[in-house]
This record gives sequence, structure tokens and C-alpha cells, in this order.
Amino acid sequence: MADAGRRLMWEDIEGMVELTDRERCKDEWWNQVTDELRAGHLSENNWRYLHGYPVEGCKLSKEERESRRRVIDGPGDPRLREARFQEAPVIVANNDAKYQINKDRAKKYAQDVNTQLRWSVAKDVASTETLQAQACDKERKIKWLQYHDKDTGNLLGTLPLAIGMKVALTEHIDRSEDKRLLRGTVGIVHSWAWEEGRQRPSVVYLKFEGAKWQLEGVSEPGVYPIVARAADWWLDKGRKVKVLKVKRTQLPLTPAYAMTAHASQGKTLAAVLLDLNVDKKMDPTIGPVAATRVRSRHDVLILRPFPDWLFQRTASDGPELLLQKLRGEVIDWAAYREARKPTASCQKCRQLLPLDAFEHKQWERVRANNLASCMTCWQGKPPSHRRRLEPDSLHKHKCCGCNTMKIADAFPRAQLAQPDADMMRHCLKCLQVKRAEGMQCRKCLMTKKPAKFTPAMMTMPASGILCIDCQDAVKKQTNRQWKGFFTCQVCRQIFPSAVGTGKDQKRTCSSCSSREIDKREKGLQTCRSKGCKRKFADGWSKDGKRQRYCPECRVR
Repeated sequence: MADAGRRLMWEDIEGMVELTDRERCKDEWWNQVTDELRAGHLSENNWRYLHGYPVEGCKLSKEERESRRRVIDGPGDPRLREARFQEAPVIVANNDAKYQINKDRAKKYAQDVNTQLRWSVAKDVASTETLQAQACDKERKIKWLQYHDKDTGNLLGTLPLAIGMKVALTEHIDRSEDKRLLRGTVGIVHSWAWEEGRQRPSVVYLKFEGAKWQLEGVSEPGVYPIVARAADWWLDKGRKVKVLKVKRTQLPLTPAYAMTAHASQGKTLAAVLLDLNVDKKMDPTIGPVAATRVRSRHDVLILRPFPDWLFQRTASDGPELLLQKLRGEVIDWAAYREARKPTASCQKCRQLLPLDAFEHKQWERVRANNLASCMTCWQGKPPSHRRRLEPDSLHKHKCCGCNTMKIADAFPRAQLAQPDADMMRHCLKCLQVKRAEGMQCRKCLMTKKPAKFTPAMMTMPASGILCIDCQDAVKKQTNRQWKGFFTCQVCRQIFPSAVGTGKDQKRTCSSCSSREIDKREKGLQTCRSKGCKRKFADGWSKDGKRQRYCPECRVR
């Protein structure tokens, strides 16, 4: 089925209509922000504008700068008291936050309007197989009420209700053309029939604003009765053949004060409150999805500050490549593969291999334009598993030579660390081609063949190149004549001061200063237990065998 889906999207589509006009939002600056979020390149200036931080060289008026500050100052921010934000939904990344916000805001609504907040409690009935497999007592059923509704047939364990409160449907109720009461449709609790002593109302009447239809026997238009529904869910849903079934009865409703970015797709909202400070494991596309639900910057407030790097990790290549394919553009697949997985030749087996075929230290040699050995040649046997790449190495940067977005491991470290890297950065492949005919030494100002330079010089910015002859000449000079040059304390090569960091005798070149250097503490071991990784000192047991786990994990 996966292969069929790929063929359908990449081969079998005969035509496409691309929508280019923006109909929802006409705010040019906010469209610029959402475009940067979508591309994964949120600019430093716009990130500062959103937070209200000073922007160097800004010539905007005070009113314009204030309108761009969308991150609130805290619970006391006066903008939160505006009518449109009082009832605005909160868009979050995951369901856990959504449920908590829904419950908290439902309680706050009941307090603000001085009305009673009641709780509709679901009824769970275990099947015979479930009763035989485990105890289904009161404590166990109370625990079931706390389960995620995605695990319980999309029905909440406890549903807060108050007259006048906003709620959303969790399933399709009426698909007729005039009503269209589909999942996610928001209504207001109009009234209910709730017998004393019952855990759930027998019926809840919802009022749908703007509806012109009217049910027979109902005095107002747009009022629809919602009754409890039953759905099956399984305690052993992870098994191939599910057996432990539970039947839940509950109203198919949820408070409508918060939603996930996924659920907000396709909606146009009058106002929203965004939470963009998400976990680094979350897909950064939630940013543009949530931010494009409104018509203007004035309809958005961001609940808390967020780090800029969350939305500077570049977007996935798949959607853009698919769009190019559907447009009929020619895609250089070889260049795309090289951008995602740069390759290098092993000095021993002479094979052209991707970066994950090299150990980290060996690939660092490749980035410094030195010879390296693959894992098979280095270890003397094929590796048991592929090398896992660090997240930082997968961040993408644009090469100013080939104009291609490539991962960080495709660039020499000195190219990423140089000033004005966005305009000067070149990948290693482009540098090798560009400087094959000759490089200019910054001391003698002569253009020489690459053989007259050490391999690492090819990876340096133009201001940091020094030929071998000039390095030897500098070495023969006295310390006072060394002005403008230094010896890197890691690679021991001589460079112009323009590419040095540090002071006095502790200076390093821009390549070595950004490289991670192993700093292992002598006598300490790392616990092998998954999720622990503690350092411990007693690395040997009494019988002389090496310990693999820390004392805490050994007890467990």
C-alpha cells in the first residue's frame, strides 16, 4: 500500500492546480512571518519583533513595532482582556496540553459567569474476556476515566459542562446539507435534561450560531439535541488480535477552548492564542499551520517566549520536491541525495560512501579536507549497525556556490563559523572545485596551486588562507613579528588572526573552536542502561568483571 501511495502521488497524477493567491490573510508582514515558519528559516529580526526585543537598524515607527509584538508579557497583559481573545481558542502542539487547558478554561468560564459547572462521567462496561483477564473494580474504572480519549473511542472520561459554554463535536452528528454538523463543529450549551443523581445528562441541547434551520418542536433556530453514544475500545489495542474490549457510553462532546495544530487545519478563526514553545522533537510545521488560521497579526497572541532555533531547522524536503515534480520541473536527484547524505572516498577501500558509513571522528577529517577511513576499514569488520547522526549535524544551510540546501555535515566547520556565513558559506564540494585552480595567500598575496597549501586551508574563509611557505616564514620570526598571525592550539597550524578565537596562547582556528572535543573524565564509566547514562566510579566488580551499569540500575 505504501508503494501504491508513492506511485499515486509521484507518477500517476495527470494534472494539478496550484493556488497562489492568499485569500485568508492580507497582512503582508504576517504573511512574511508564516512563510519563514513554513520554510524553517524564521529570521532573527522577525523573531525579535515578535518578542518585542530591540532590532538593530530598525526604522519602523513605534506603532508598527508595537503591532509586531505578539508575545504576551504575562497573565496581566492588557491584550488578553480584549473581547476577541476572551473566547479565542488556544492552539497547542499535543493533546495533553489541550485537555488541561480545556478543563481549566471551562472552570474559569463557570466562575466568570457565576454558573454551575457539572461533570458528565462516562460509563465503562467490560466484556466477559476483560473480566476474566483482570479485576475491573471501582479503582480500575476510575483509572480508565483518565485515559486518553484517542484510546477510548474518542469519548472523554469526564466532560465538563456549563450553560453557555462552548463545546465541539467529537464525531459527525448530522451530514445533511443544511446542517453539516461534523466533527469539530463548535456550538454553545443551550440547555440539558439531567435527572438528579445521574452521572450523565440524557440529552444536551446545543445552539449553533448563525444556523437558519430549525427542528420541529424546538422554539429557536440552530438548536440540536445531542445524546450519549456508545463506542468500543480495547485495553490490549497494541496486540494483533484484540480481545480485552470495553464499551464506553458518553456524550460526543469536548470543550472548545483549545485544539491541536493538526485539528485546526482548514479553519479560519476570529482570534487565536498560540503556544510555539514546543519540544524539539515536535514537527516544526505546527508553527505555520497554527499561525495561518487568522486574517491579520492583530488576531494572534503568543502565550510565551520561544527560542528562535525551533523554527530555523528548515522544512522537510518532501513537500517541496513533490510540488516541483507536479509542476513538471526537472529535479537533480543526484544533487538532492548529495545534499542529504554527502559522500566521501575511503582512503583504503577507495569506495565512494555516504557520511553514515564513517565514524564521527573520521567524518570530521573529511570536513577538514583530510583523508579518512570508513567504519569497515577502520574497525577491520563490517559495522553491526549504522551510525546515528547527531540532530545538529542534520540542520540545513544554503551553499552560496551551488545554491542548494545541505545538511551541516556537508560543510567545513570554518565555513559555518565565519562572519556573514549566509553570504559566504560554501560546501566542501564547491570549495574543492572553486579552489582547484588556485588560492590566494593572505600574507604574500600570491595565487598558488592547492599543493602549496595544507589540506585544511581549502576549507577556510578567504581571509584565513596561508600558504606553506608563509607559515614557515612566520615560524622563523620573533614573537613581536607574529602580529596578525597565531598558532592553533588544536591543529598546530598557523593562521591569520581573522579566523582565530580566544586570546594569547589559547587561540584556536574557526574550524577547531567549533569542533566537539572528547573530554572523558578519567576513571569514570557511563551506565549502559537505556535512559540513564549516569557516570559512576566503581567500574569493576569484586570478581574482576567490568561493571556495565551504575549502582542504581544494578539494584533495579
